[in-house]
Amino acid sequence: MARGVFPYRDPYAVSKAGLEMLVKIYAGEIGKTRVRANLLDPGIVRTRLRARAFPGEDPSRLPPLDSVTEAFLALALSECDRNGEIVAASAVSSRPNE
Repeated sequence: MARGVFPYRDPYAVSKAGLEMLVKIYAGEIGKTRVRANLLDPGIVRTRLRARAFPGEDPSRLPPLDSVTEAFLALALSECDRNGEIVAASAVSSRPNE
């Protein structure tokens, strides 16, 4: 959302772009510590916000929120060394060597 042009969704898109920059700056500031800051992009999932934004969409065809839980867990593991990244949930796993 932060990198595309979406008419009539300007406040939402601007807030996402600002969040991306905030995470990247903070990641740079904490780079020499053990703390890490990343932004997880869950992709399209079934949420109330999405239902309001796309009222004609069949929510039963979308993945549930818990389908991205593993991605959050993977970024929270102590061995995760990612920092300052925008991470797609589909690209992460909490299981080692996957």
